[in-house]
Amino acid sequence: MHGFLAAKVRPRVLALAAAVAIPATLASALLANDVHLVGRSFKYHRPRGILSAGAEEPNALVTVDRGPGRLTPNLRATQIELYDGLIARSQNRYPSLRFDLGALAIPLPRREPCCACASQPPPRR
Repeated sequence: MHGFLAAKVRPRVLALAAAVAIPATLASALLANDVHLVGRSFKYHRPRGILSAGAEEPNALVTVDRGPGRLTPNLRATQIELYDGLIARSQNRYPSLRFDLGALAIPLPRREPCCACASQPPPRR
């Protein structure tokens, strides 16, 4: 899918106790299709998934493409209703959501000096 979340994804029809439920929001359709990775964090590009079911969703932010020149960024996947032809893209990733080069730029933890180096005084100049 290379960064596209719901482009041409058909939601599964969920059958629960003889009742048929069709997912109504983008977040429920993604979860029904076993898509758990929705985006990346802004600073460190850590993986983000769907955390809540309402307007308070902090992680599942997507960009909706409604045609040429009509991109709407930072919409919550829990508030986007499904319709035919919906195109939603993940955010904060390059080149794709699964393999993000920004995630490689996370600073590594600093190593402590070994015992021999720590006991020696710094060189005098």
